[in-house]
Amino acid sequence: MEKNKLRNNSNKRERNSIIVFNAEGRNKTESIYLSNFKTRKTIIRCPSGNSTDPRNMFSELKKYCLERDINKEYGDKIYLFVDSDLKEDKIEVLKSIKKECEKIGADIILSVPTFEVWFLNHFRYSTKEFKSGEDVLKELNKYILDYKKENNYYTLISDKTENAVKNSIKLEKHHIDLNKDLLSNECNPYSGVHKVISGIAEISEKNRG
Repeated sequence: MEKNKLRNNSNKRERNSIIVFNAEGRNKTESIYLSNFKTRKTIIRCPSGNSTDPRNMFSELKKYCLERDINKEYGDKIYLFVDSDLKEDKIEVLKSIKKECEKIGADIILSVPTFEVWFLNHFRYSTKEFKSGEDVLKELNKYILDYKKENNYYTLISDKTENAVKNSIKLEKHHIDLNKDLLSNECNPYSGVHKVISGIAEISEKNRG
């Protein structure tokens, strides 16, 4: 029995590292975007589920990871995508589950107000606050005409990914310099998606080797 256990653990350690994430609801803009990074060596998975509450989303993510032995010790990356929508109750839930996320090695990827801030960062740098998610979409329509959440715009913006990462890091530093809590609505606008892009690059390189 012990030998089998050791053999199983050895096999798990030898497998390619993978990326697992969960996002909100049925029309997962994040899922559509991240699907573009999948390759034979870059495995990206998402639990099936339509939860929009961060706690339920985390429960789905945790269950998925436990059932499939996803673990940061194997080099796996785990992400929980949440749009704040400028709702304080969402932020409160995120703060309450932060330690639980850390236990399974999951990073909370917060966007304020919405994920589309990441898309905007491909085109420009700005610290101008948004009053709503609708305002983000109005701004994004200046760069992507008739933007729709269910569409795949990767080919349109992929050549600007490096620019988006630089702008996102710069924006994050802006908020930190002002002593703002990155897990709050104070950081408006903000998107932590650049951390996922870095994680994907790390795993792609690791699996290639």
